[in-house]
Amino acid sequence: MKFPLGVGLSCAAAIVLSAAAHAQALPRGPYLETCSNAQADGRNLMAQCRNTAGIEHRAVLINFPRCVGPIVNDNGGLTCDFGLR
Repeated sequence: MKFPLGVGLSCAAAIVLSAAAHAQALPRGPYLETCSNAQADGRNLMAQCRNTAGIEHRAVLINFPRCVGPIVNDNGGLTCDFGLR
């Protein structure tokens, strides 16, 4: 079965737009200086962060939108101040 070129392009565009819709802007913070491959997925922020010895660790900060202060790399882990909300 053959599909017209327009159908194939429409499907490809829908897949790309769907992936872009799930992408989320990264929050700013000093963690970006010592962490790489950061990704925001819903309420979780994930990154590869170096500890004080320079070893990279997979770090996850759950509920990062609730952070009231900067997100920092604390010896290979992501952390912030959640405040009293």
